[in-house]
Formats: sequence, C-alpha cells, structure tokens
Amino acid sequence: MTESYDVLLFDLGGVLVRATGNPVAADGTLPADDDFWRRWLLSPAVRDFESGRTSPEEFARAVAAEFELEVGPDEFLRRFRAWPEGFYPGTSDLIELVSRRFRLACLSNSNPVHWDLLEGELRLADLFEHRFASHLIGHVKPEREVFEHVVVELACEPSRVLFLDDNPLGVEGARKVGISAHRARGLEDAVRVLRRAGVLGEDDVEHLGQVFRAG
Repeated sequence: MTESYDVLLFDLGGVLVRATGNPVAADGTLPADDDFWRRWLLSPAVRDFESGRTSPEEFARAVAAEFELEVGPDEFLRRFRAWPEGFYPGTSDLIELVSRRFRLACLSNSNPVHWDLLEGELRLADLFEHRFASHLIGHVKPEREVFEHVVVELACEPSRVLFLDDNPLGVEGARKVGISAHRARGLEDAVRVLRRAGVLGEDDVEHLGQVFRAG
C-alpha cells in the first residue's frame, strides 16, 4: 500500500450514498446514462439551489419549468426529499479501514433539504473530519472555487488529496487544481479505485468483499 496521500476526499451521492429514483422523470426511474447527470449538474436551477442562492420552493418551480416536468413543483419536491436513500452496505466498514491511515473528508453538491438528512441521520461528523457542502461554500462542483476552498481548508497540497466522484465533470474539475481525482460509481467501484491507488491492500479488499456478499 502507498502513503502518497494525506487525505481521502469522497463525494457522497453516487459514491457512498445511494439515490432512489429520479424526481425529474414522470415515472420516477433513474437513468443510467451520463447525459442526464451532465444536464442536472449544469442546470441553472440546480446550480442556484446547490450554491445556496434559492429556497427549496423556488428551486422546485425553476426545475419544473426548466425540465418541463409532467409533475408539479410540490410533487417534484416530495420526490426530491426522498432521493438520498442512505449509505451503500459496507460504507462504515470501508470508512473504518481507511480512517486508520488517512484523514477523511467529504465534498458534496448538496442543499438544505438533503444536507440535514446527511448530517443528521447518517451522522457524517462521526465519519469525516471535514465535511464540505456546496450550498454552504457558495459554489458547486465542478467550479474551480469549490476545490480551491477545500484545499485551503484541508491545509494540504492538492496532490496529496485523493478524490472520488461519480461524475466525470467533478473529476475533471478537481484535476484542474492538482487533486488526484478518479471516477467511482457506487461503493464497490470505490473499493476497486482505492485498491488501484494503493490505498487498500488485498486483505482489505477481501474483507470488504465478504461484507458485500453478506449484505
């Protein structure tokens, strides 16, 4: 294993936290293609909300108009509140393993609706020394300012930070400031990425594999 990194920085949704359904789609299905997620990440309505500039109600109305939803703002917001389902099985095991050797942090494009759930029910403070949410920073991924803020707060050279994100735009944005960033879609993919990066050893991977199989 390598000690090339001081900090492991995790995106939450799509890496450690499972999302259930798609509040934008009329049938609630979650698309697998990158086109939807690129459109969502670059959406003016989403960016305004997740940078803390609009209220949940304003966000719902703006999304309904921008995406030409077949559901109304109230129904969209109800679905949106339920989007984060919780940690993927095995997340706590992974965090426990890597916390023995690295400082841990999370960085999420988030909002007041979801952040209360993540901070409260998932008890992020027990898992991560540093927790960064876009609506509190005032900028969203993949903006350069987000990653510059994180590096300053971590008091760490960018190259000493290993970042996992499920969206290629987030990975590209982090790399522009010198962070070592890799794409990971779901917890098992995150384990594979960490193994390739030398963060996890074979024994760690085998242990986590047993957890996945049991879960």
